[in-house]
Parts: sequence; C-alpha cells; structure tokens
Amino acid sequence: VTRTLRLYIYNTYVKPDPASEDPQAPSGSSGSWTLRIQGHLLPLQDPLFRSDITPPPKFSTFISRISIKLDSPLYKHDSPVEFNPATEIQDCDGVELKRTGSAEFPAQIQLYINYSPSKYKVEPPLSTLLGITLETKPKVLMALWTYIRDKHLQDTADRSMVMCDPPLRQVFHMDTMKLHTMAEKLSTDFLRAPDPIQITYQVKMSGDAADNEDCYDLEVEVDDPSQLEARQYTETLNALHEADNINSQMKELANELGKHKKRRDLLLGFFSSPVDFVNNLIVSQSNDLAIISEPISSRDPEVERRASFYEQPWTAEAVKRYLQT
Repeated sequence: VTRTLRLYIYNTYVKPDPASEDPQAPSGSSGSWTLRIQGHLLPLQDPLFRSDITPPPKFSTFISRISIKLDSPLYKHDSPVEFNPATEIQDCDGVELKRTGSAEFPAQIQLYINYSPSKYKVEPPLSTLLGITLETKPKVLMALWTYIRDKHLQDTADRSMVMCDPPLRQVFHMDTMKLHTMAEKLSTDFLRAPDPIQITYQVKMSGDAADNEDCYDLEVEVDDPSQLEARQYTETLNALHEADNINSQMKELANELGKHKKRRDLLLGFFSSPVDFVNNLIVSQSNDLAIISEPISSRDPEVERRASFYEQPWTAEAVKRYLQT
C-alpha cells in the first residue's frame, strides 16, 4: 500500500551572548542551533483501517541513512554527519543535530529511503526499454521476460537462448544470450542503489521556528494491515507446525536413546559377568517358556482380576511390549 510520509525540517536556535565578541567562536557564549528532521505517516482515509489496532510505522522504518553536509567553514572538520535510523535509533520519529555557532548557512541533506523489499535504480538504456526507473529486482526481471515473450525472441530450438532484437542488442551488445547470462548482466550492469533524496535547508538564526520549517511529502510503501495480519497468522501456523515436527523428532530420539540404553545395559551386564549374565538369561527364557506353555485352565481368574497380580516385576516390561506390538 502506498502511503504518504510527511517530512518536516526546521531548526531552533539560541542567540549568542552579547558579551561574546566573535560570533563564530566555538564556545557556549557564541550561540547554538539545533536542526531537526521529523516525519510521520499521514492518516489513511480508509474506514476499515484502525490505527489503534495497527499502529503506523515510525519515521525510522522508512529511512536507512541520513547524511547532513554543513556548508560552513566552522564545521569543515565535522561534516558530513550521518545517522542510521533503521539500525542505530530504531522506532523514532526523527533525528536532531546540535552545534554551536551563530552564522546562517545552507545544509545539504541526503535521505536514503529504506525500501522493503529492496528496490534498485534501473540504468539506461534498459530503463528506457522497459519504462522502469526504480523497482525490485524480481519485477525488473519479470518486465524483461515479458518483453522477450511478447516479441517472441526465444530460440525455438533452445528455449534458454534469446535472439536479441535491435533494442535488446543496443542494451546488451550481443546478438544471442542465455537467459541466465542476461539475468547476471542485469544485476551487475544495470541495477544500482537508488539515489538519495537531495534537500537543501537554510539554517537560520532569526525568526520563529515555524517560519523556518520546510515540509515535504514522500511516497512510501507500507504493508497492508489485512495482509500483515494474514502473514502473521501464516507465520504462527508455520511456527506451530515446526514445533510439532521438533516434538516428533524429540520423541523419536528419546525412543532411540531408550533402545541404545537397553543395548548398553545388556552389553555391560555381559561384560561385567558373562557367566551370571548367561545363567540369568537362561532363567528368564525358562520362565517365559513356562508362561507361554502354561495351560489356560491352570490360571486362576480370581487372582488375575486383583490389582496386586499386576504389581509384579514383570508387569512393566509386559506393558511396554504389548504397546509396541
């Protein structure tokens, strides 16, 4: 969704002390000024949009870097000054720069927009061919592919080969090209970082702050609230699905560990006392054989129906085997 970011640039000042003879002296008596750059999204004229449920993004969300060049000899060793709102001062509505001095001068401000997803400046002659000057890489590739498809420039024998027409030949300087080579040259030769927004602001040491204020409107891209909620819901479902998968893997690993422990205990028992281990195994096998071969008529239902019958040592192992089979 395209929204309007309203930008305010203004400065406040403190006049120099009359006792100070040099207005350019870098002391507390020479006066000072504070340059402020602030911004906020204008309200969306949509009755379905509620800002109390979906608060608007802050100014720092849309600006990746701010560079301020102070065109004054007083600040030649302190210029340019750079801010990185998106990383250094997150969730802020603006930045400010304060310095001493009482002379008026122009400040060159460069604003680098934080595009999400990333957008690139398309260099000519490709921008002229596609009619695109600023766009994301996938959309530029799609526009180029649409041009190739509409002009029927694919080789019928090899669909990965493009037969360049005169406009494409002027762009890539080749008669034929592989599609993947064209995509690589697109990134290396024709896509550049977007140019910053250039603003010249005159720092003043007279008048009211409101009179010194400059206002600009910038078009920015903001996630649609409904799409944002849908994406958050999808991400939650994916997280829950991933958690279920992790739990299943943990259960499988726990079962494997249990099997390895039994195998280890078995081998340790045999290692520590082979004779006793074999004798105990024979006794256990004999008991199992006796139970299996025991006639059903010799069992006492009255005894088996009581809970005490199932508190014997063999019960736990019998239940595990029953559940596993």
